[in-house]
Amino acid sequence: MAQANTAGAGSSVSVFAQVPSPGHPSGIVVHQRSVYVSTSAGLPFAHFNNDDERVFRYTLGGKLLSSTRIDTAPGSNEGLFALAVDGKDRLYVGDVNGRILRYTPGRSGPRVWASTPEPYHSGGWYAAAWNGVAFDARGSMYVADYQARIWRIIPSGDISIWFSDARLTGSGVVIGGPYGAQIGPDGKLYFAVTDSMLPGGDRGSVIYRLPLKREPASDDLEEFHRFPAVDDVNPDAAGIAFGRSGRLYVSLASANQIAVLKPNGKEERRISSPHLYGPWGLAFLGKSLLVANSENNFVPDEHPDGWQILKVSVGERGLPPYRPRNVK
Repeated sequence: MAQANTAGAGSSVSVFAQVPSPGHPSGIVVHQRSVYVSTSAGLPFAHFNNDDERVFRYTLGGKLLSSTRIDTAPGSNEGLFALAVDGKDRLYVGDVNGRILRYTPGRSGPRVWASTPEPYHSGGWYAAAWNGVAFDARGSMYVADYQARIWRIIPSGDISIWFSDARLTGSGVVIGGPYGAQIGPDGKLYFAVTDSMLPGGDRGSVIYRLPLKREPASDDLEEFHRFPAVDDVNPDAAGIAFGRSGRLYVSLASANQIAVLKPNGKEERRISSPHLYGPWGLAFLGKSLLVANSENNFVPDEHPDGWQILKVSVGERGLPPYRPRNVK
């Protein structure tokens, strides 16, 4: 595999696998002996993906095994993002058009498991743009919504808005808002606001966290780390993943870097490479971090050779995610 120098001692970046059309890999999850990758070719300002999106399955060595077609919502102009797995080996696929699909690889086809209720559903992603998903220990799923909300789906399937706050609002109609979702080693929910209008009018990305209360209040929202814009260019924090050390790895899609945060929220270092071009989803494989290299989507198919899964050595294993078995 191709190798490149990186910033940060002890790190190296190599190409784990190429991602075929429709490209623009976004979500990624490792389960058992496979790596699953979702695509987001239909994002606004890129192009409308008339062939629908895909979930690709790879071996742990990077060999493509299969492709599963995901029919996007009628009239949609958004793609897929985060992936999760439960204790019954069912794969959950976050559709940014306000849906989550579920299937058992090799046994059943994708079906809609959950979707936004009205009045949000008929408004498409402009009303509710689901992306990051994470299970907690009790089997509830938390869903980051680009439109300044966090939703919760309890094991019975009931859906509700769990938290909303003006601080989660992005700097524009299609810019900013919550992305990604992970339960941290402290049992709190972590997520990124990609392009936030910060106090004083400054732009930047923010990592927030919330305790898993039944009804968290505004005072419970805690800023874990802030990535300020540089020359008015926002770094666009998107994917997040925890190492077992408690470090938080954050993909900076517009900065083309991976940031490493200490357990106290302080930035430890940045990982850079010529390979990194629009990094989004993150997942651990052994002592390496797999990165969905999306090619950003803002210019249609500008670098299709950059649709890759990258492998970044980080010297530690990931914090195991919850895999509940009680989800109906």
